[in-house]
Amino acid sequence: MAEKKLRDKLGFDDAAIRVLMVGAARVGKTCIVASMIDDKFRQKAVDGTNLSIELGEIGDFPEIQESGKEMANFFDPKIPITGYESQGERTILSQFPLNTNPTSNQLDFSLVLKTRNTKDGYKIAFTDVPGEWIKTYNRGLDTQKKENFRRLVRQADVILITVDSVLLMEDNGISARNGNQIDSVYSLITENYDKTENPEKLIMFVPVKCEKYYNLHIDKINGSRMYDEDQMDVLMARIRKEYSQLLEWLGNADNRTNFDVGIFPVLTLGNIDFALFNYESMSDITERTAKDMLFTYHQEVNYGQASETGVNIDWSVPPHKPQFCEQPLDMILLFHLRKIAKLKESRGFFGVLFDTVYRFFARMATDNDLLSAVPQLEKNLSIPDYVSHLIQNPVTGAKINKKENK
Repeated sequence: MAEKKLRDKLGFDDAAIRVLMVGAARVGKTCIVASMIDDKFRQKAVDGTNLSIELGEIGDFPEIQESGKEMANFFDPKIPITGYESQGERTILSQFPLNTNPTSNQLDFSLVLKTRNTKDGYKIAFTDVPGEWIKTYNRGLDTQKKENFRRLVRQADVILITVDSVLLMEDNGISARNGNQIDSVYSLITENYDKTENPEKLIMFVPVKCEKYYNLHIDKINGSRMYDEDQMDVLMARIRKEYSQLLEWLGNADNRTNFDVGIFPVLTLGNIDFALFNYESMSDITERTAKDMLFTYHQEVNYGQASETGVNIDWSVPPHKPQFCEQPLDMILLFHLRKIAKLKESRGFFGVLFDTVYRFFARMATDNDLLSAVPQLEKNLSIPDYVSHLIQNPVTGAKINKKENK
């Protein structure tokens, strides 16, 4: 108890941050969670630094565990997949649905930011809310759940908005607004923002199911296929168009100094591309969701080797190849470190001295040790072949070599 009071006095709890994950049902929030807490991506996020991100309070969440297993299972040829298959056997030409089981409960878990070989650090608390809360926010959400949801938005330092890329990109985005619950997301954030409680926030749009468009982006770079527009640039433009009302609010004269805003796509699967909509399963194309989508394996095509068909295709089941799942976490770390820096500046000489002595005996990293990682974290967000847009960044002032403010 005494140690907790001391930590509170030193501002450790004040420097902890809260990350709220929102998005429509079946959009893929839990897949992002499962990927971000994976050892591989936690280590990749802090590559080249002395930082360490450890699992904190995870709890026994079968939704997260099952989500990780299901992603890997799509690439296991021994496990049959329901969908369009040849004579009951899974073939490379199969078109199959992905997991359509929505998260039914609020999930709370945490990570701990520290430096290597130190005892303790700062908490990054995540809350993943069911997609049904967004869908019913403006119409019928239980009063107690709605008030909890509103509180979570007010307190959040980071709001991660999961975006279904397929609904944005296919058929001119006719299903985008309903499928991503864009109007409800706008209402949720604008109605519950409170400058007096927690004014500075990071708003992250995280597109998922964008493997098809990323692979076409790479094909364009390599010159193997020709397209008038880079499909990842099209995806960024669609997000800015469909979420324009929210973006205008975030960037208006009253709010623009308090919000960092960016788009950070992730490939939670890799090597699985969107194929087509199963039109037989839906009555209204504007209401379609992930349950109406069919996917297929992404196959490597070698145009440099002649064959009977003119191309050389590897027809084996490709490996599970998630990519860029550390990128949202990197941006969250930069935002967190900015908060730590501001608290450090407000501490005063004797506060800094007392804090330094305490941390030395408690085997904890100093703020300077943590903040020294900022330049490398910015480099980690500028990796080759990754496409992201940092729309505005008055809080972190992050120097990221990306397409900004277009």
